[in-house]
Amino acid sequence: MRNATICSAGCIAVALLAGACSPTAPGTTNSVGDVTLPATMAVGDTITFDGLTLKFVGVGNDSRCPVDAQCVTAGDASVQFTIDSSSAAQPPTAFDLSLRSDGIATRLGHTIALTQLEPALHANASIEQRDYRVTVEIAKAIR
Repeated sequence: MRNATICSAGCIAVALLAGACSPTAPGTTNSVGDVTLPATMAVGDTITFDGLTLKFVGVGNDSRCPVDAQCVTAGDASVQFTIDSSSAAQPPTAFDLSLRSDGIATRLGHTIALTQLEPALHANASIEQRDYRVTVEIAKAIR
């Protein structure tokens, strides 16, 4: 009986966390508090984390290898963001994360990691900006 109670509590916690990080309607603002959580964003979405606001602007130069093709290289995609801090007296800063590199950037004392870009590319098909979803993880940078 004790194991069933522990499992139920664990399942509820996982369900709550999954719901907090689920995809949202474009232009939605999510606040994920001050813990590291993966968050999935549509183009135009913003996430507020520890006084930091991250906005997913779009995807440029998506040259990933299509899933229905054979390629010599995996290709790359450039994912565009802006970042702003409530404590910094400066305008939002634009930056890109690349799938080809490690997909990690440190900005305004925080580490942003690009963990997933969807949907997958298919040969002879293009992806509209509104259809892209990125999953990122944000954490305070380790000093």
